[in-house]
Amino acid sequence: MSENTAIKKTGDMVSTQRWLVFWLTVGEMALLFIVFFVHLPDANKEIAYMLVGGYTAKWGDAVAYWYNSTFGSARKTEVIAKANAVDMQGS
Repeated sequence: MSENTAIKKTGDMVSTQRWLVFWLTVGEMALLFIVFFVHLPDANKEIAYMLVGGYTAKWGDAVAYWYNSTFGSARKTEVIAKANAVDMQGS
């Protein structure tokens, strides 16, 4: 794989990552707005709280994965690619 192809694929992933996290965050904020500012019937409040709790947990998992795991891995790969080779022969 050429260097330009690797850069293009990495750029596509970063763009996808940003949009995914953006839309998940918009959904999270919408659910929180509904729970706190929209009148919900008493019969539906428990369902709304469970929905918000489950969505919030998965939203947090997605954000943690994309920003901790993927970015860290990409950074590690970039650092390794720029590093000088180590002579393991000792010569």
